[in-house]
Amino acid sequence: MKNIHSVSRWIGQLIAILFLLSSPLIGANAACCSKHGGVASCNTTTGYQMCKDGTASPTCTCKKSTGTTSSTKGCCAKHGGVAQCDKSTGHLKCKDGTQSPDCACH
Repeated sequence: MKNIHSVSRWIGQLIAILFLLSSPLIGANAACCSKHGGVASCNTTTGYQMCKDGTASPTCTCKKSTGTTSSTKGCCAKHGGVAQCDKSTGHLKCKDGTQSPDCACH
């Protein structure tokens, strides 16, 4: 009986450790656009996550990004960087309010 109690206690501790180790990984992606409705998609042009409200995450990159630094060069570079995707035009909107005619939303 003592061995069964010891084994079940060990299994409970193992489950608790696995839960604690996986929690930060689960929350990492959720925090990317937490104040913007959550993650909507990946902008393959910039390589950054796009939020559900149309804004681009300034720090969260796509997991399997196909974008490269050369493909993003010029996308709002002289306009404060990418602010969001303008869904009506399909182009990226810059932080100063202008649009990038060369960089499409993905």
